[in-house]
Amino acid sequence: MKKILFFFVVLIPMITKSQSFTFKPLVDQNISCYGNNDGSVQLDAEPASNYKYTISRLTFKDSNSSGIFGNLKPGVYKVCATNNKITQCSKLTITEPKKLSIKFAVDKYPTTKDTMGTVVINVLGGVSVLQPILTTWINSKGVQMNDVNNNFATYMENMPADTYTVKLEDDNGCFLTKSFKLIKKK
Repeated sequence: MKKILFFFVVLIPMITKSQSFTFKPLVDQNISCYGNNDGSVQLDAEPASNYKYTISRLTFKDSNSSGIFGNLKPGVYKVCATNNKITQCSKLTITEPKKLSIKFAVDKYPTTKDTMGTVVINVLGGVSVLQPILTTWINSKGVQMNDVNNNFATYMENMPADTYTVKLEDDNGCFLTKSFKLIKKK
């Protein structure tokens, strides 16, 4: 009698946990004041695991497991998260406010006949989202010319000929101090 052998191959599907994840890059802070290098980003991924986070821009490159990177300059950064063999990348832009500047314009010169002058300032740059740029007008004797009810003054009247200093402060605490001389006109 012949024996018939039957071979059965049983295929058991292997269930593997997906290695995909959600990458959540975030600009934590843009540059506070023109010329600073205080930008920061926070990189996060879900579900919780051991991720390696990297950030790069031009010749700058850094990596860590926390996903927090600081002391960044303005610019576009490539940010990545890696979990095992999967890497996800994105781009983040750190912005910088424009440089604070001030331009003085004499609207009316003081004269020798005791007529007082008027000066107007044009403030550019900085950050003024919450309120206008704070201004402090000070004469050569150190006396503040505008009171606290007028601390956003962009012009000053009744000014005798003198050297004046105007101090500016924006929403981020960035400062600029500049002086000008108001002369008498004949």
